[in-house]
Amino acid sequence: MTIIETQQEYTSFMQKYSSTDWIVVPVYCNGDYPVYVDSISLIYVYAINYDKDCVLVLNHTEGLNLQIDLADSLPKDNVCYIHNKKRFSQFVQQDNLIDMDLIEYFYRNRPMPDEFDTTAHEFFERKYHRFKNLNAIIPITKHVERCRNIRDTFFDV
Repeated sequence: MTIIETQQEYTSFMQKYSSTDWIVVPVYCNGDYPVYVDSISLIYVYAINYDKDCVLVLNHTEGLNLQIDLADSLPKDNVCYIHNKKRFSQFVQQDNLIDMDLIEYFYRNRPMPDEFDTTAHEFFERKYHRFKNLNAIIPITKHVERCRNIRDTFFDV
């Protein structure tokens, strides 16, 4: 797993892995806040054909922050499977985004489960539930663990 914090690292990743389909799981700063007061903290990207994953750090205390407009530069030529496309489309407008929940619904006639939080997520939400930008203080490794659970659940479909 690679943590991408600089423009150079991002450019290198895009050159290597932009030719394959991706699974994209955004992590928002406030989690359940309305989208108009929220922003993106991290974006987990999994390059399917290369079995390579990375985290784009946009707004987190553990890393240098990339510019938020880099989220708009996701590849447009291949398919990006998005967790919660409706919320993500408020930040990124592209035609090649496919909602994971919709695929689950087509194959199993039910939505994807929504219990992916780790024990760290539960602890921080219980103890600091009024803290603004809560997901920006939860460790990146715990977000990656949660995103990998979402990815693995999607692959079960």
